[in-house]
Amino acid sequence: MSKSLARILAGFTRTATAWQSRWRGAGTRLLVSQALIEDSHVATPRGTLLFRSSHPQALDYPAGLLSREPDTIAWIDKFEAPFVLWDVGANVGAYALYAGLSPEATVIAFEPAAASYAALAENIRINAMDERIDAYCIALSGATKAGHLNMQNVNAASVSHAFDSLATSTGEAITPQFRQAVIGYRADDFLDAFQVPAPNYLKIDVDSIEIEILTGAENILRSPNMKGVLVEAEGSAERLNAIRQLLADAGFDEGSHPGAGNMIFARKAGAS
Repeated sequence: MSKSLARILAGFTRTATAWQSRWRGAGTRLLVSQALIEDSHVATPRGTLLFRSSHPQALDYPAGLLSREPDTIAWIDKFEAPFVLWDVGANVGAYALYAGLSPEATVIAFEPAAASYAALAENIRINAMDERIDAYCIALSGATKAGHLNMQNVNAASVSHAFDSLATSTGEAITPQFRQAVIGYRADDFLDAFQVPAPNYLKIDVDSIEIEILTGAENILRSPNMKGVLVEAEGSAERLNAIRQLLADAGFDEGSHPGAGNMIFARKAGAS
């Protein structure tokens, strides 16, 4: 029903602008589309966030900010301030923005998908958080290289993409709608090359190459300044156990992870 109604309203707009010249009519329709982009204010215990959504899928994030992944919210709430969070696979920025509500936050957000990155940057701008959140349109991976993000959908907030892979973390084959050229970095290489703030907390939500990203962050994970890691991971027991082993070797214990496929790890006492 929603799609049918949208087509009817779009047809009405085209009819209403048919009397205009070609380019003026096109400009009017674009102005109408911009005026209809949805702004959503979301109240949180830390303050109010504003999300600007250009696609229906993007509405899932403001609509479910506090309820979609309550364990992620609770994890962020326990950060020891001041803190640096690296949000890998930040999408439109829901959790980067939530963390950024802390006045002592520094957030580095990574989102390689072009439309989601544009939405992420806009959400940072309209929340006036550019002093706390830096967003990069790159992929973190197991190797520093030029590659391709294989995308099943290209709209803002779309998910289940994979960098230089044709399978999601559950083993589902990806049939790319678009192959977006992307620069990938090992996390250790990115930190060494650009001297950005090193993380105290690492959040990974990429639906595909979690193990490769963790492998490329070996030095970061072994740093005594690293306090916690959250990995949204699904798939085989072998895959999940490989994630556990990588983080155990780096000095982390796994805690409970009650929902949304999140695995949450904390630095072992005395580990370095």
